[in-house]
Amino acid sequence: FDEWTLPTPEQLHMAGSMLVVSESGVRVRFGDLWKNGKTVVIFIRHFRFAPCQDYIRSISEELDVPALQKAGLQFVVVGLGSHHMIAPYRQLTGTKFAMYTDPTLSIHRVLGMNLKSLDSGSAAEQGHYVKSGVLGGIRRTLKDAVTMKLPVFEKGGDLLQLGGEFILGPNQRCYYAHRMKTTRSHAPILNVVAASGL
Repeated sequence: FDEWTLPTPEQLHMAGSMLVVSESGVRVRFGDLWKNGKTVVIFIRHFRFAPCQDYIRSISEELDVPALQKAGLQFVVVGLGSHHMIAPYRQLTGTKFAMYTDPTLSIHRVLGMNLKSLDSGSAAEQGHYVKSGVLGGIRRTLKDAVTMKLPVFEKGGDLLQLGGEFILGPNQRCYYAHRMKTTRSHAPILNVVAASGL
């Protein structure tokens, strides 16, 4: 496991040929999501996990996403669960950019996101985006289940699997790679965007 190493061209080619599933259930080549321009690809670990929701919300709060998209930087979120989770997740988090799912974890493995852990890290290590502690996050998850904000009987992801952030494209290029070490260690989104050169 290496937190910061860029994927090799071979890894990018292999990952790009693999399939993700869209919100409507259509299978799409992962490489098609970033072949035409720089794309921030964020891999979340679980649709129901409060810190992942906090991170996705922080993107809209901290960035002018439409302006960045106009400037040529796209955003894509890839989860692990059922594609039926995407629409309610987008509504819950206020996400306006594209979302897909990698239910087989094949892309995660190829891009080196091989670490599985429930370690939330120390308070000093956690991302600034985290809005609540472990108990508060559990309460939010249960509340969302009870109020049916997220489908109860659909797979939300893999609690052990950690995600990461990449800037990919155009074509077989990678400008930035970060793989999570703990459950609350997504890279600050401002740092990710700064690596794009915009």
